Amino acid sequence: MKREIIFWDEEGAEVLQCTDKDEAIENILDGLDITEGELEICGYARMEHVGLGLDAELIVETLIERWDEEYGGDDSTDITEEMIVLGNKFVNKMSRLYEIWQCEIVHREKIDIRKWVEVNRSDWLIKEGGELV
Repeated sequence: MKREIIFWDEEGAEVLQCTDKDEAIENILDGLDITEGELEICGYARMEHVGLGLDAELIVETLIERWDEEYGGDDSTDITEEMIVLGNKFVNKMSRLYEIWQCEIVHREKIDIRKWVEVNRSDWLIKEGGELV
């Protein structure tokens, strides 16, 4: 399943702000005074939940351990399959309610700087006196 790209920027960007690829390219190139070469632009999507089964086990184990300390006898309570199934249902539901904010690169694209500038910012190619670079 292809994930939705929500931000565009260079790899390693600290703050992702550009939701439009051309806007991101312009922000990267603006002030660099280069009109030749290649630029790698990255598409970012929200990270996906991983390890939900391990989260469910941790929740069940923690809850049983806490209850055993408060209410249990000398022996610890055995975790049943029914408890694990219920824990998985809880964690799966919670994962749908939780909004992930962290992003990761899901697409990379090489941009020919000269071609992009000619199409999107041809004014960058004009020197003083009206000559093209």
